[in-house]
Amino acid sequence: MQLKSPLSLLPLLPTLTYAQVRLTHPDPSTKINLSSPSITLTWAVDNGVAEASYVVDIWFHQVSPQKFGYELVENYPNAAGTNSYEWNPKSQVEALKKSGMVLSGGKDFMFDLRFHERNGSRGSGVVSERFAVEGFSPMSSDGVGVRVGMGAVLVGGLVGVGGFLLLF
Repeated sequence: MQLKSPLSLLPLLPTLTYAQVRLTHPDPSTKINLSSPSITLTWAVDNGVAEASYVVDIWFHQVSPQKFGYELVENYPNAAGTNSYEWNPKSQVEALKKSGMVLSGGKDFMFDLRFHERNGSRGSGVVSERFAVEGFSPMSSDGVGVRVGMGAVLVGGLVGVGGFLLLF
């Protein structure tokens, strides 16, 4: 019996190519206006094929000094040639205000796009450069601090408040 190299079996395995993706809009040198009725996110595929069968989960995060994340959309169809999403931040802004959040005044925000097959979790993703935001009150002038009001008690390292996650 002749043993074959495991590499010779590779053509028999199903192949799945994950593209390298980069966020192309908004421009990180411009503040994101959270009072805007629509914020357009666009991305480009640098390598591989952006298949219509792929979907994307899009998150918006404050990454410093306190961390929180908001899932904007789950399983959004990445139709061939579209590569964009229109975000209306109104509901997230209302939830942040109700919770008593004070947003950072610095470049402490980013988008996280996670691409995967419709019924799977494996895939590729991209994290944007950091952005500053405007059109929200209150904001810290020194780029520091997030607080929670309305009697919420923070215990441990993770607390859900108003549909978003606080990590500390």
